[in-house]
Amino acid sequence: MTLKKWLLVLVPLSVIGALVGWRFSQKGAQDKELAAQAGQRQGTAPSVEVAVAGSRVIRESLDAVGTAESPFRVQIAPKTTGRIEYLQVREGDAVQAGQVLVRIDTSELESAVTQQAANVAETRSRLAQAALNQGPTEVGVRSQIQQQNALLTSAQADYNQVQRNYESQVAAADAAVADVEGRVASAEAQVRNAQAEIEREQASLGNAETRLARIQSLYSQGFLAAQELDDAKTATEVQRKSVDVARGQLAAANSAVASVKSQLSGSRNQAQITRRKGLADIESAKSRVSSARAAVNVASAGKAQNPAFRQNLAALESSVRAAEAQLQQARTRLGETVLTSPIAGTITARSADPGALASPGSPVLVVQHLGWLYVSATVPVEQSGSVMPGRQVQIKFDAVPNQTFTGPITHVNPAADVASRKVSFRVKLANDARLLKPGMFAKLSIPTAQVDATVSVPKEAVKVGDDGKATVTVIGPENEASVREVQLGASDEKFTQIVSGVEPGDKVVTLAYRPVRDKQEVKIGKPEEQGRGGPGGAPGGRGGPGGAPRRAG
Repeated sequence: MTLKKWLLVLVPLSVIGALVGWRFSQKGAQDKELAAQAGQRQGTAPSVEVAVAGSRVIRESLDAVGTAESPFRVQIAPKTTGRIEYLQVREGDAVQAGQVLVRIDTSELESAVTQQAANVAETRSRLAQAALNQGPTEVGVRSQIQQQNALLTSAQADYNQVQRNYESQVAAADAAVADVEGRVASAEAQVRNAQAEIEREQASLGNAETRLARIQSLYSQGFLAAQELDDAKTATEVQRKSVDVARGQLAAANSAVASVKSQLSGSRNQAQITRRKGLADIESAKSRVSSARAAVNVASAGKAQNPAFRQNLAALESSVRAAEAQLQQARTRLGETVLTSPIAGTITARSADPGALASPGSPVLVVQHLGWLYVSATVPVEQSGSVMPGRQVQIKFDAVPNQTFTGPITHVNPAADVASRKVSFRVKLANDARLLKPGMFAKLSIPTAQVDATVSVPKEAVKVGDDGKATVTVIGPENEASVREVQLGASDEKFTQIVSGVEPGDKVVTLAYRPVRDKQEVKIGKPEEQGRGGPGGAPGGRGGPGGAPRRAG
């Protein structure tokens, strides 16, 4: 390798080595400085803020979140289609019950009212004309009645005869079916007997074959004569023939059953045909009787035209009433073009402008009552026993800071939601100043218990470790810290009851500007109250690493 190449390699390596050495020297200096500062701090007492343990009434509560809702929210929507010709109110405007809010163009509906009024006039005219034409006539009425009565008598006789024929034919068909069903049952019994005979013959065949096998064995050993073997073979063969004969009998019995069942199916079909035809004949005869009776009624009506005329007049009167009802409906639709507010409240939504086409069921305005509101919230079903009507609840809203509202629980749902396993309830809040608005997010505090705590400390004084044990740091007369394990009781937003471990009048640490160890001497007060640059921190700091105070809890 040439000298030039060596220089290209060595020069960068030298520069890198120099930079690394300089960095290590700087790091060592910083470590020495931090060690010096730590040594200085270790020799000073940490500064703490304290509170005095004492008696206090602690009110436990159940927290929940909810939403403000208006008790009355009405969507103003038309029942008819038309263009909006009047709409003056906007969001935020106050309205009164009965105040006109929207008017819809009435030109088409007025035409409909005029048309229905004309229909009423026309039907009334027809009614009057029918009343003028009323008069009796009896030409040929009596003879016509007699003729139709004779026809009715004949039709009634035919009907009775058809009814009797039907009953006899159905009875005969049913008897035929019953006879065939008996033969089917007899044939099936023969099948069962044949099956039993086969089983007996097969059992006998098995016995014969077993005996043959035993005789063959004895014959082969020389214990029996050949004649006995031949007899056993002959007996076995005869038994086989008997089995074949029994099988043939079973086949014949099955064939007989199939034949008889086929006859049964035909008999049943014939019975159904007989019933259908008989019923059709009966209906036909009944229809002829009805027609004859109607003809008699018509002929009888001609005896005196007054009932017919009265019926005609009644029909025309019904037409008049129907036309008047349609006219009333048209007038009602005309009246529905004026939309009024059913409640006193405030406009909270407007979805249309004058000139727009309004559709039935599509809201134009939304009116809500804001004089008082509901706050709807939920709690787990396990805690629902603390929620009961009449209990006062404290409520805070993020949109209204530094102000607490109080109202009673008015409604509690007796059933829990299946999906969330929570029980819903409502709290009524006065809203005279209109500070609250529907849709606001609310934080609720429901009182559940009240405890007279002999010893209580601020929540900041309690420290709970990873093992679940609670401790409080108590400052003795010599400003010596004592870390004590305590038993906690009830608590509210600011204080916690101490059941054991702290006595009334003890000073407890609520804020530490550096970690405090058991039996360590401390200074009470803020570091700046003990002098700038004094023990426990650099000038302008609050003590501890980074100058940040440490909460005891």
